[in-house]
Amino acid sequence: MERASTLVETQENFSRFLDGNFKELPENTDQIIALAANTITSFVVGEKMTGCNNRTLTRNALNNRMSELQGLSPAQYDSLKASLPKAEKILPGLVFLDYLMERTGHGEVHIAEAELPVGLIVEYFLKRE
Repeated sequence: MERASTLVETQENFSRFLDGNFKELPENTDQIIALAANTITSFVVGEKMTGCNNRTLTRNALNNRMSELQGLSPAQYDSLKASLPKAEKILPGLVFLDYLMERTGHGEVHIAEAELPVGLIVEYFLKRE
C-alpha cells in the first residue's frame, strides 16, 4: 500500500497476495463472515461502531466508499494516505473486505468488537512461505 499511487494499484497488489493464500474460500454459503473491522467500518459509514447494536457492513456501502476512493488521482490518494489516521490499517482492510465479500458472495458482514491486528495476520502468512 505504501508504494501504491492509487487504490486500484493497492487492490491489484494486495489481491495478488491474497490470491496466493486464500484459494479455497467457500462461495455462496449460509455462513456469516464475522470480522473485526471497527475502524474500517467507521471509515466506510462515517461513524463510530463501538457500542452499536447493528454491527453490519453491507456490500453496497463498501462499494460506494471504494468507488469514491478509486476516483482519486494519485496526488489525492497520497494526500489521503498522509492525512488519514491508521491509513496503513484502513486501506488494506477495505481491500481485504472487498476481496472476501466478492469471492464468497456475501452481501454483508458482521463486525466483531475485538480486533486482531492486520500485522499479525500478515506475519502469519509470511511465516508460511
